[in-house]
Amino acid sequence: MSRIETIGDATLYLGDSRDLLPIVAADALVTDPAYGINAARDRKSQKHGWRDYEGAGWDKERTPADLVSLAVSRADNAIVWGGNYWSDFLAPTKRGRQSF
Repeated sequence: MSRIETIGDATLYLGDSRDLLPIVAADALVTDPAYGINAARDRKSQKHGWRDYEGAGWDKERTPADLVSLAVSRADNAIVWGGNYWSDFLAPTKRGRQSF
């Protein structure tokens, strides 16, 4: 389920990108796709800064590259968190628009 929030002149669409991409184009996209590193596993330990997440398994598989590409293409500017997990797909850039 998606949620729409308005802050000043900005409209925020919060939800699953698979639901939002067909209907929304944006000035900016900020996304943190699943990296496929299984961070959500239950370690049963809080040692060394580890954190156990609810809903184990949500990060077992990486978000498909074509979905990330579609998301980025629907926005004028994009920030994709976890770029180190996407280096085989996203070219490095310090600024400016990234082409796909």
